[in-house]
Amino acid sequence: GCDMKAFNPEEIKQERVKILKEQWQIPPDNKPIVMLPGRLTHWKGQHVFIDSINLIKDLPFYALCVGEIEEGSSYVEKLKNAITQYGLQDKVHLVGHCSDIPAALLLADIVVSASSSQPEAFGKVAIEAMAMGKPVIATRHGGSLETVVDNSTGWLIEPDDPQEMATVIKRVLMNKEKTDHAGKMGRQRVKDHFTAEKMCERTLSLYRKAYRG
Repeated sequence: GCDMKAFNPEEIKQERVKILKEQWQIPPDNKPIVMLPGRLTHWKGQHVFIDSINLIKDLPFYALCVGEIEEGSSYVEKLKNAITQYGLQDKVHLVGHCSDIPAALLLADIVVSASSSQPEAFGKVAIEAMAMGKPVIATRHGGSLETVVDNSTGWLIEPDDPQEMATVIKRVLMNKEKTDHAGKMGRQRVKDHFTAEKMCERTLSLYRKAYRG
């Protein structure tokens, strides 16, 4: 379940967002930010994300991979090499670990969950992003099939498909009215179904039902 108090856009002071912008050296040009939160592993699909960004790199936006960077990791080196080979040094940034995820999500315009090699069992990134009122692009398997309502709270795409990811990111970037609506719908869906309180209530209800036999 999601802590709706911690993941509440109205409770996040802009100073917290400003600190991250300075830490991550984001230029003050107000370009949209597409964010993929999650530790840097093949499972989380950062390689697919970077491949997709290369296909739409002429559009005005920044792409941030937010998550723990294991120096010396062959996967991290693969990502860095791809960024260099594509000439994306000014477009894609591996910003490392973030201890203030609510502020990071508030900074984003679009949040991507790109799990590719295997599905997310639940997909906390999608839920937390939706709680922050952000539209979500997620791969169509695992928990995302339950949490993200396609073309309502976000968009579902095929796993390991950079072309489809690029197409959807481009479409979403170019329709702010639709992204704002998706963000509002997503936050309401989390309130209705995926809060920590709802999770506890339903777990206790199941225990009671099992106890009664």
